[in-house]
Amino acid sequence: MTERLPLSHTFAAALRHQVAAAAPSEELEACLQSLWDAGRTTWPRVEFGSAEFVADVAARVGPEEADPKSLARLYASDLYLACACSRRLPHAVAYFERHFISRVPAYVGRLDPAGTLADEVAQELRTRLLLPKADAQAQIGDYSGRGNLAGWLRVVALRAALRLRRSQHRLGVGIAVPSVSFGRGPDLERDYLRVRYRGEYEAAFRAALGVLESDERLFLKLHYVDGLNIDRIGAIYQLHRSTVARRLANHRRKLLELTRNSLRERLGLSDSDFGSVMALVRSQMVVSLRLSLAEPAHRD
Repeated sequence: MTERLPLSHTFAAALRHQVAAAAPSEELEACLQSLWDAGRTTWPRVEFGSAEFVADVAARVGPEEADPKSLARLYASDLYLACACSRRLPHAVAYFERHFISRVPAYVGRLDPAGTLADEVAQELRTRLLLPKADAQAQIGDYSGRGNLAGWLRVVALRAALRLRRSQHRLGVGIAVPSVSFGRGPDLERDYLRVRYRGEYEAAFRAALGVLESDERLFLKLHYVDGLNIDRIGAIYQLHRSTVARRLANHRRKLLELTRNSLRERLGLSDSDFGSVMALVRSQMVVSLRLSLAEPAHRD
């Protein structure tokens, strides 16, 4: 009987094409074994070999996430099921249907209060996520376990529902398209992060805003809430316009850095995922400033 290759060796071999492949170790072996055990326990009817699962994990993580600490943060049982669905393993698709596709009506309920789109969305997800194309794997293979599978699927379902509603609108059905956006690109992981960490971002932003000096908040408020340009602010403070512009930039930079530090303390994310969250912070900074500084609690 052939002795099984340690999972850490299988994992490292699968990463050999990447720059920073993980070196086999007892810690890595225990981590990989734990990931597989979690999936096998949650989905007991899915017979998924540990070596095959570990190879699939290696294909889904970046070189900077190949260490035990980063791997331990993955949603192991969700990733196990997604990988099993990619391989079309017996019982995997049935589990996915029962525990995830069945939630589609709830995911799209706000966009589809009459319940007219849910069945179409569910069928589209079955096709897109579970059926491979001739030149590519099924889209469930895009799920990498960084967030929970239910949240990831919710984003996919919402985007599908929006697309279907736009199609109905173009055909003259007369259904208004709601103003909901989850990004323009195909990066579902980033879209998931936008939804998953919105609350943490808002809390971190408000905490950072509270740390600013009152005159710093007032300076930002004059520009972003009251709509004063740098010349008018300069006239109020008797400052040159270049000085006003520099102060505004410094105050924004300070607020961004405080928000970044607060998020670092609140979230245990990999560098790549944290970078995605910070991209959201930068894109929402002006909107957040206008909303937060306009509230009575922050009026000076």
